Amino acid sequence: MAAQIEVEGRRIELSNPAKVLYPDDGYRKHDVVEYFRSVAAVMVAHTRGKPLTLRRFPDGIGSGGFFQKEASNHFPEWVRVASVPQRGGQGVVHHAVVDDAATLLYLANLACLEFHVGLSTVDDLDRPILAVLDLDPPEGADLAGLRYVVRLVCERFRVPGCRRTCRQPAARDSTSPPRCAANGDSTRLGRPSGSSPRQWRAVSRTGSPSNSARTSVATGSSWTPTATPTARR
Repeated sequence: MAAQIEVEGRRIELSNPAKVLYPDDGYRKHDVVEYFRSVAAVMVAHTRGKPLTLRRFPDGIGSGGFFQKEASNHFPEWVRVASVPQRGGQGVVHHAVVDDAATLLYLANLACLEFHVGLSTVDDLDRPILAVLDLDPPEGADLAGLRYVVRLVCERFRVPGCRRTCRQPAARDSTSPPRCAANGDSTRLGRPSGSSPRQWRAVSRTGSPSNSARTSVATGSSWTPTATPTARR
């Protein structure tokens, strides 16, 4: 049975809103959509203007889900899609971009539970505006030890003009310099010596609606844009 919600003047049809996506907690698709509605004002500030990779779980989180980079043809025209060149010049990938709450909730209705957000904006892919340090503690590490390490890392990477954010329990540290796109600080922080800014990216994932603070980030090297993208709205 379908239902409809209205967000920012746009009507979104929820397919199978009673479907359970988090079986251990009993959260249904409708609950997930309402959760993303509640955090949209904060979340969209971080996703706006950045290419997105979706991780969708149409059969719930127990299924493992799948990643989706290419925006589906059935996405409505008001969902912004940006064309991002693939590594090695092998064509482009058309990424969805969450610029507003309506897009966020539309994707949540597709059982997108993880939103992997690029470090750069689609308008300037070669100049990252966010540097992410991913700390993966070994099994058995205690919380006090993790806090100590995170504090050391935060102090080590303290840079004038850059904002520092430490998230737990994932023990992730995000160094977000709002103006570093102009002075190059994020590029200097976000890559090892000798590597190109194009060889680094990061993703951000949202967690269960039962924990609004559950956010994690990771670094990698699979997205290497080579030119300025085109975009449609």
